[in-house]
Amino acid sequence: MNTKQKEALIKVLDYMGKDEERSYEENDKPDNHIYKNIMVLSDFLTEQDNSLGSVRVEQMTSTNSYRPVANQFEIRTNEGTYFQSYSTIIAFVPLSNKKTVLDVNSWDYSRTTSKYRGQFLGENTAETRSKIKSGEYILADLNK
Repeated sequence: MNTKQKEALIKVLDYMGKDEERSYEENDKPDNHIYKNIMVLSDFLTEQDNSLGSVRVEQMTSTNSYRPVANQFEIRTNEGTYFQSYSTIIAFVPLSNKKTVLDVNSWDYSRTTSKYRGQFLGENTAETRSKIKSGEYILADLNK
């Protein structure tokens, strides 16, 4: 991802996080608004920088209730898929044969982050630790 693409994505994600936080506080109807906001942001990204190609942001859902979960997002780009918890990028799974990258500072920040990181990667924390140790996953600063 080039610098321009990264800056655009960060700005949109910051905006989206603030908007979603306010929206959840003001209106307890997440099914009524989250997808509209995400689509508006996705359209905005495409219009502002066509070089980004297709970017799609999806709010994660609970595996129990299938309802949207606040502050947990999957961001799909032409390069791969990111997992974001609140305003922090936690993991990146590239479309290429490159290794999955976890944020060195935040990959195991809290129980909630670990729960949704596990859902995103399809594994539990012990499996994630094992893959880091084996070199299958790499740690890097994804939030520079």
